Amino acid sequence: MRLVRAAEAHRPGAVDGLYLKDGYASMIHYDRGVEASGKFRIRTEPLQETVYRYRAINEWLKPILMQDELYFATPEACNDPFDCRFEVSLDDPVQGLRQFLDEQRTVSQLMQMADQWSEGPMPAELAPGRRLATMTDEELSAYTEQVYEQFGFGDPAKQQELKSTLEQARNRIGICCFAGRGDSLLMHAHYAAQHSGCCLQFQIRDHEGNRQSIFEEPDFGFRDVIYEDSPPAVRLYEMGTIESICKVTLTKHSRWAYEEEVRVVRFKGPGVSRYRREALTGLIFGYKTPTKDVDLVLGWLGERPSVELLRAVPKSDATLSVVPL
Repeated sequence: MRLVRAAEAHRPGAVDGLYLKDGYASMIHYDRGVEASGKFRIRTEPLQETVYRYRAINEWLKPILMQDELYFATPEACNDPFDCRFEVSLDDPVQGLRQFLDEQRTVSQLMQMADQWSEGPMPAELAPGRRLATMTDEELSAYTEQVYEQFGFGDPAKQQELKSTLEQARNRIGICCFAGRGDSLLMHAHYAAQHSGCCLQFQIRDHEGNRQSIFEEPDFGFRDVIYEDSPPAVRLYEMGTIESICKVTLTKHSRWAYEEEVRVVRFKGPGVSRYRREALTGLIFGYKTPTKDVDLVLGWLGERPSVELLRAVPKSDATLSVVPL
């Protein structure tokens, strides 16, 4: 994985390796762990140039190829019943809140340096702002106690209310799932009709290695899923923030690690989104895909010289080799 620094981000409000957007430093992004630099959480992005989507050959594949459409599903529609589940972290809430506000103070100071002040969905008491930027350590400690009491973080009823807020926010998003490789034996078996379907290859970096979105809608970033043995724990004072939603939606149980999943989260909700036609660069058919189905798919695809036609065939070492069709 590479860290995307401000110098190469080419985005307004980028300061010292952090993206300042809607009043925040960058969201947490997971890559089988959290990349960190000091107290700052740094944005990480998939290193690979391509991502993949395994499909059976049926009517659901047709609009992907003919209308350049990909569907963003709700978390409830995912095939993992524990997808996007989370726990509430109650460990040392006062000290945790103090640490969180200390991070927000540093972000506020960066925003002050950049003169980038804007509002996000967080309550004003918790969000980066001019007041936090000028606080001393003693003032911040006193402010922590004040905020803790004001929001009732120690009240079980309030804790449940905050958890419900995050659950509601989670249920309003859309998720589009991809795999990190196109030659997975298990993925062709589980998601491409037992090697009788196909796998679509999408280019997410240009030839110089710069990230590019495959979607026509802006601000759709690919993020690696992190695999853990337990649900992510979200702190009370992060409930409902973009950071907490990303933490929940980008964590899956380790039993799913073979998928090497890469996700795109759509905060405006589920539904269809068009991808750029040139982003589709390959079709990998299964070794069992019959000729009539290959011809059907090629008819849906139409004339696209940039799409490489391939087939995944078994090797003697129980892996797949991707060869020209």
